[in-house]
Amino acid sequence: MKEFNCPELASNWLKAGKILLHPTEGLWGIGCIVDSTAINLLSNLKRRNNKKGYIILVPNLEDVRRLFQLKPKYFPTLHNIWPGPVTVIMKTKNNSLSLVSDDNKNVAVRVSDHYHLKNLLTFLGQPMISTSANISGEQNIFDLDDIRNTFNDPNVALFNKPLGKTKKASTIIDIESMQIIRK
Repeated sequence: MKEFNCPELASNWLKAGKILLHPTEGLWGIGCIVDSTAINLLSNLKRRNNKKGYIILVPNLEDVRRLFQLKPKYFPTLHNIWPGPVTVIMKTKNNSLSLVSDDNKNVAVRVSDHYHLKNLLTFLGQPMISTSANISGEQNIFDLDDIRNTFNDPNVALFNKPLGKTKKASTIIDIESMQIIRK
């Protein structure tokens, strides 16, 4: 499996429509750019239904403001929880994200505080789709060798940087209702 230590090279891999294993605050993620071919490849590798949503990663709150429909009253909440391991359900205003939004134009968004992931996203210069690096419906995988074996495919590479300390999936909240969907 191809491996990158440099965020610029890893972002170029993604821009080529390939799949990248990457660290997050707590779990290994697997992701791609917002591209129908790449999303289909990711779904096939995960054995996941394409209708099941993915998380969109962006490097900062300014990108969130640009890409998503947010009422000003939500900004204080977002400033308090981001960057960090919290995913927020919100509406998109960007048609390019329709590939990953539901019928109501809702998407799951996170601004990570993982240093290396933020660098990757900055070099990428566009939203990245991500999900946990496991087969859909199965337990999370923490061992990097097991992850390499699970996703052993020429279209998959590894951004080999350390995981954060969280060791669990992100909390998910709906910004409109402020309901916690996953703790």
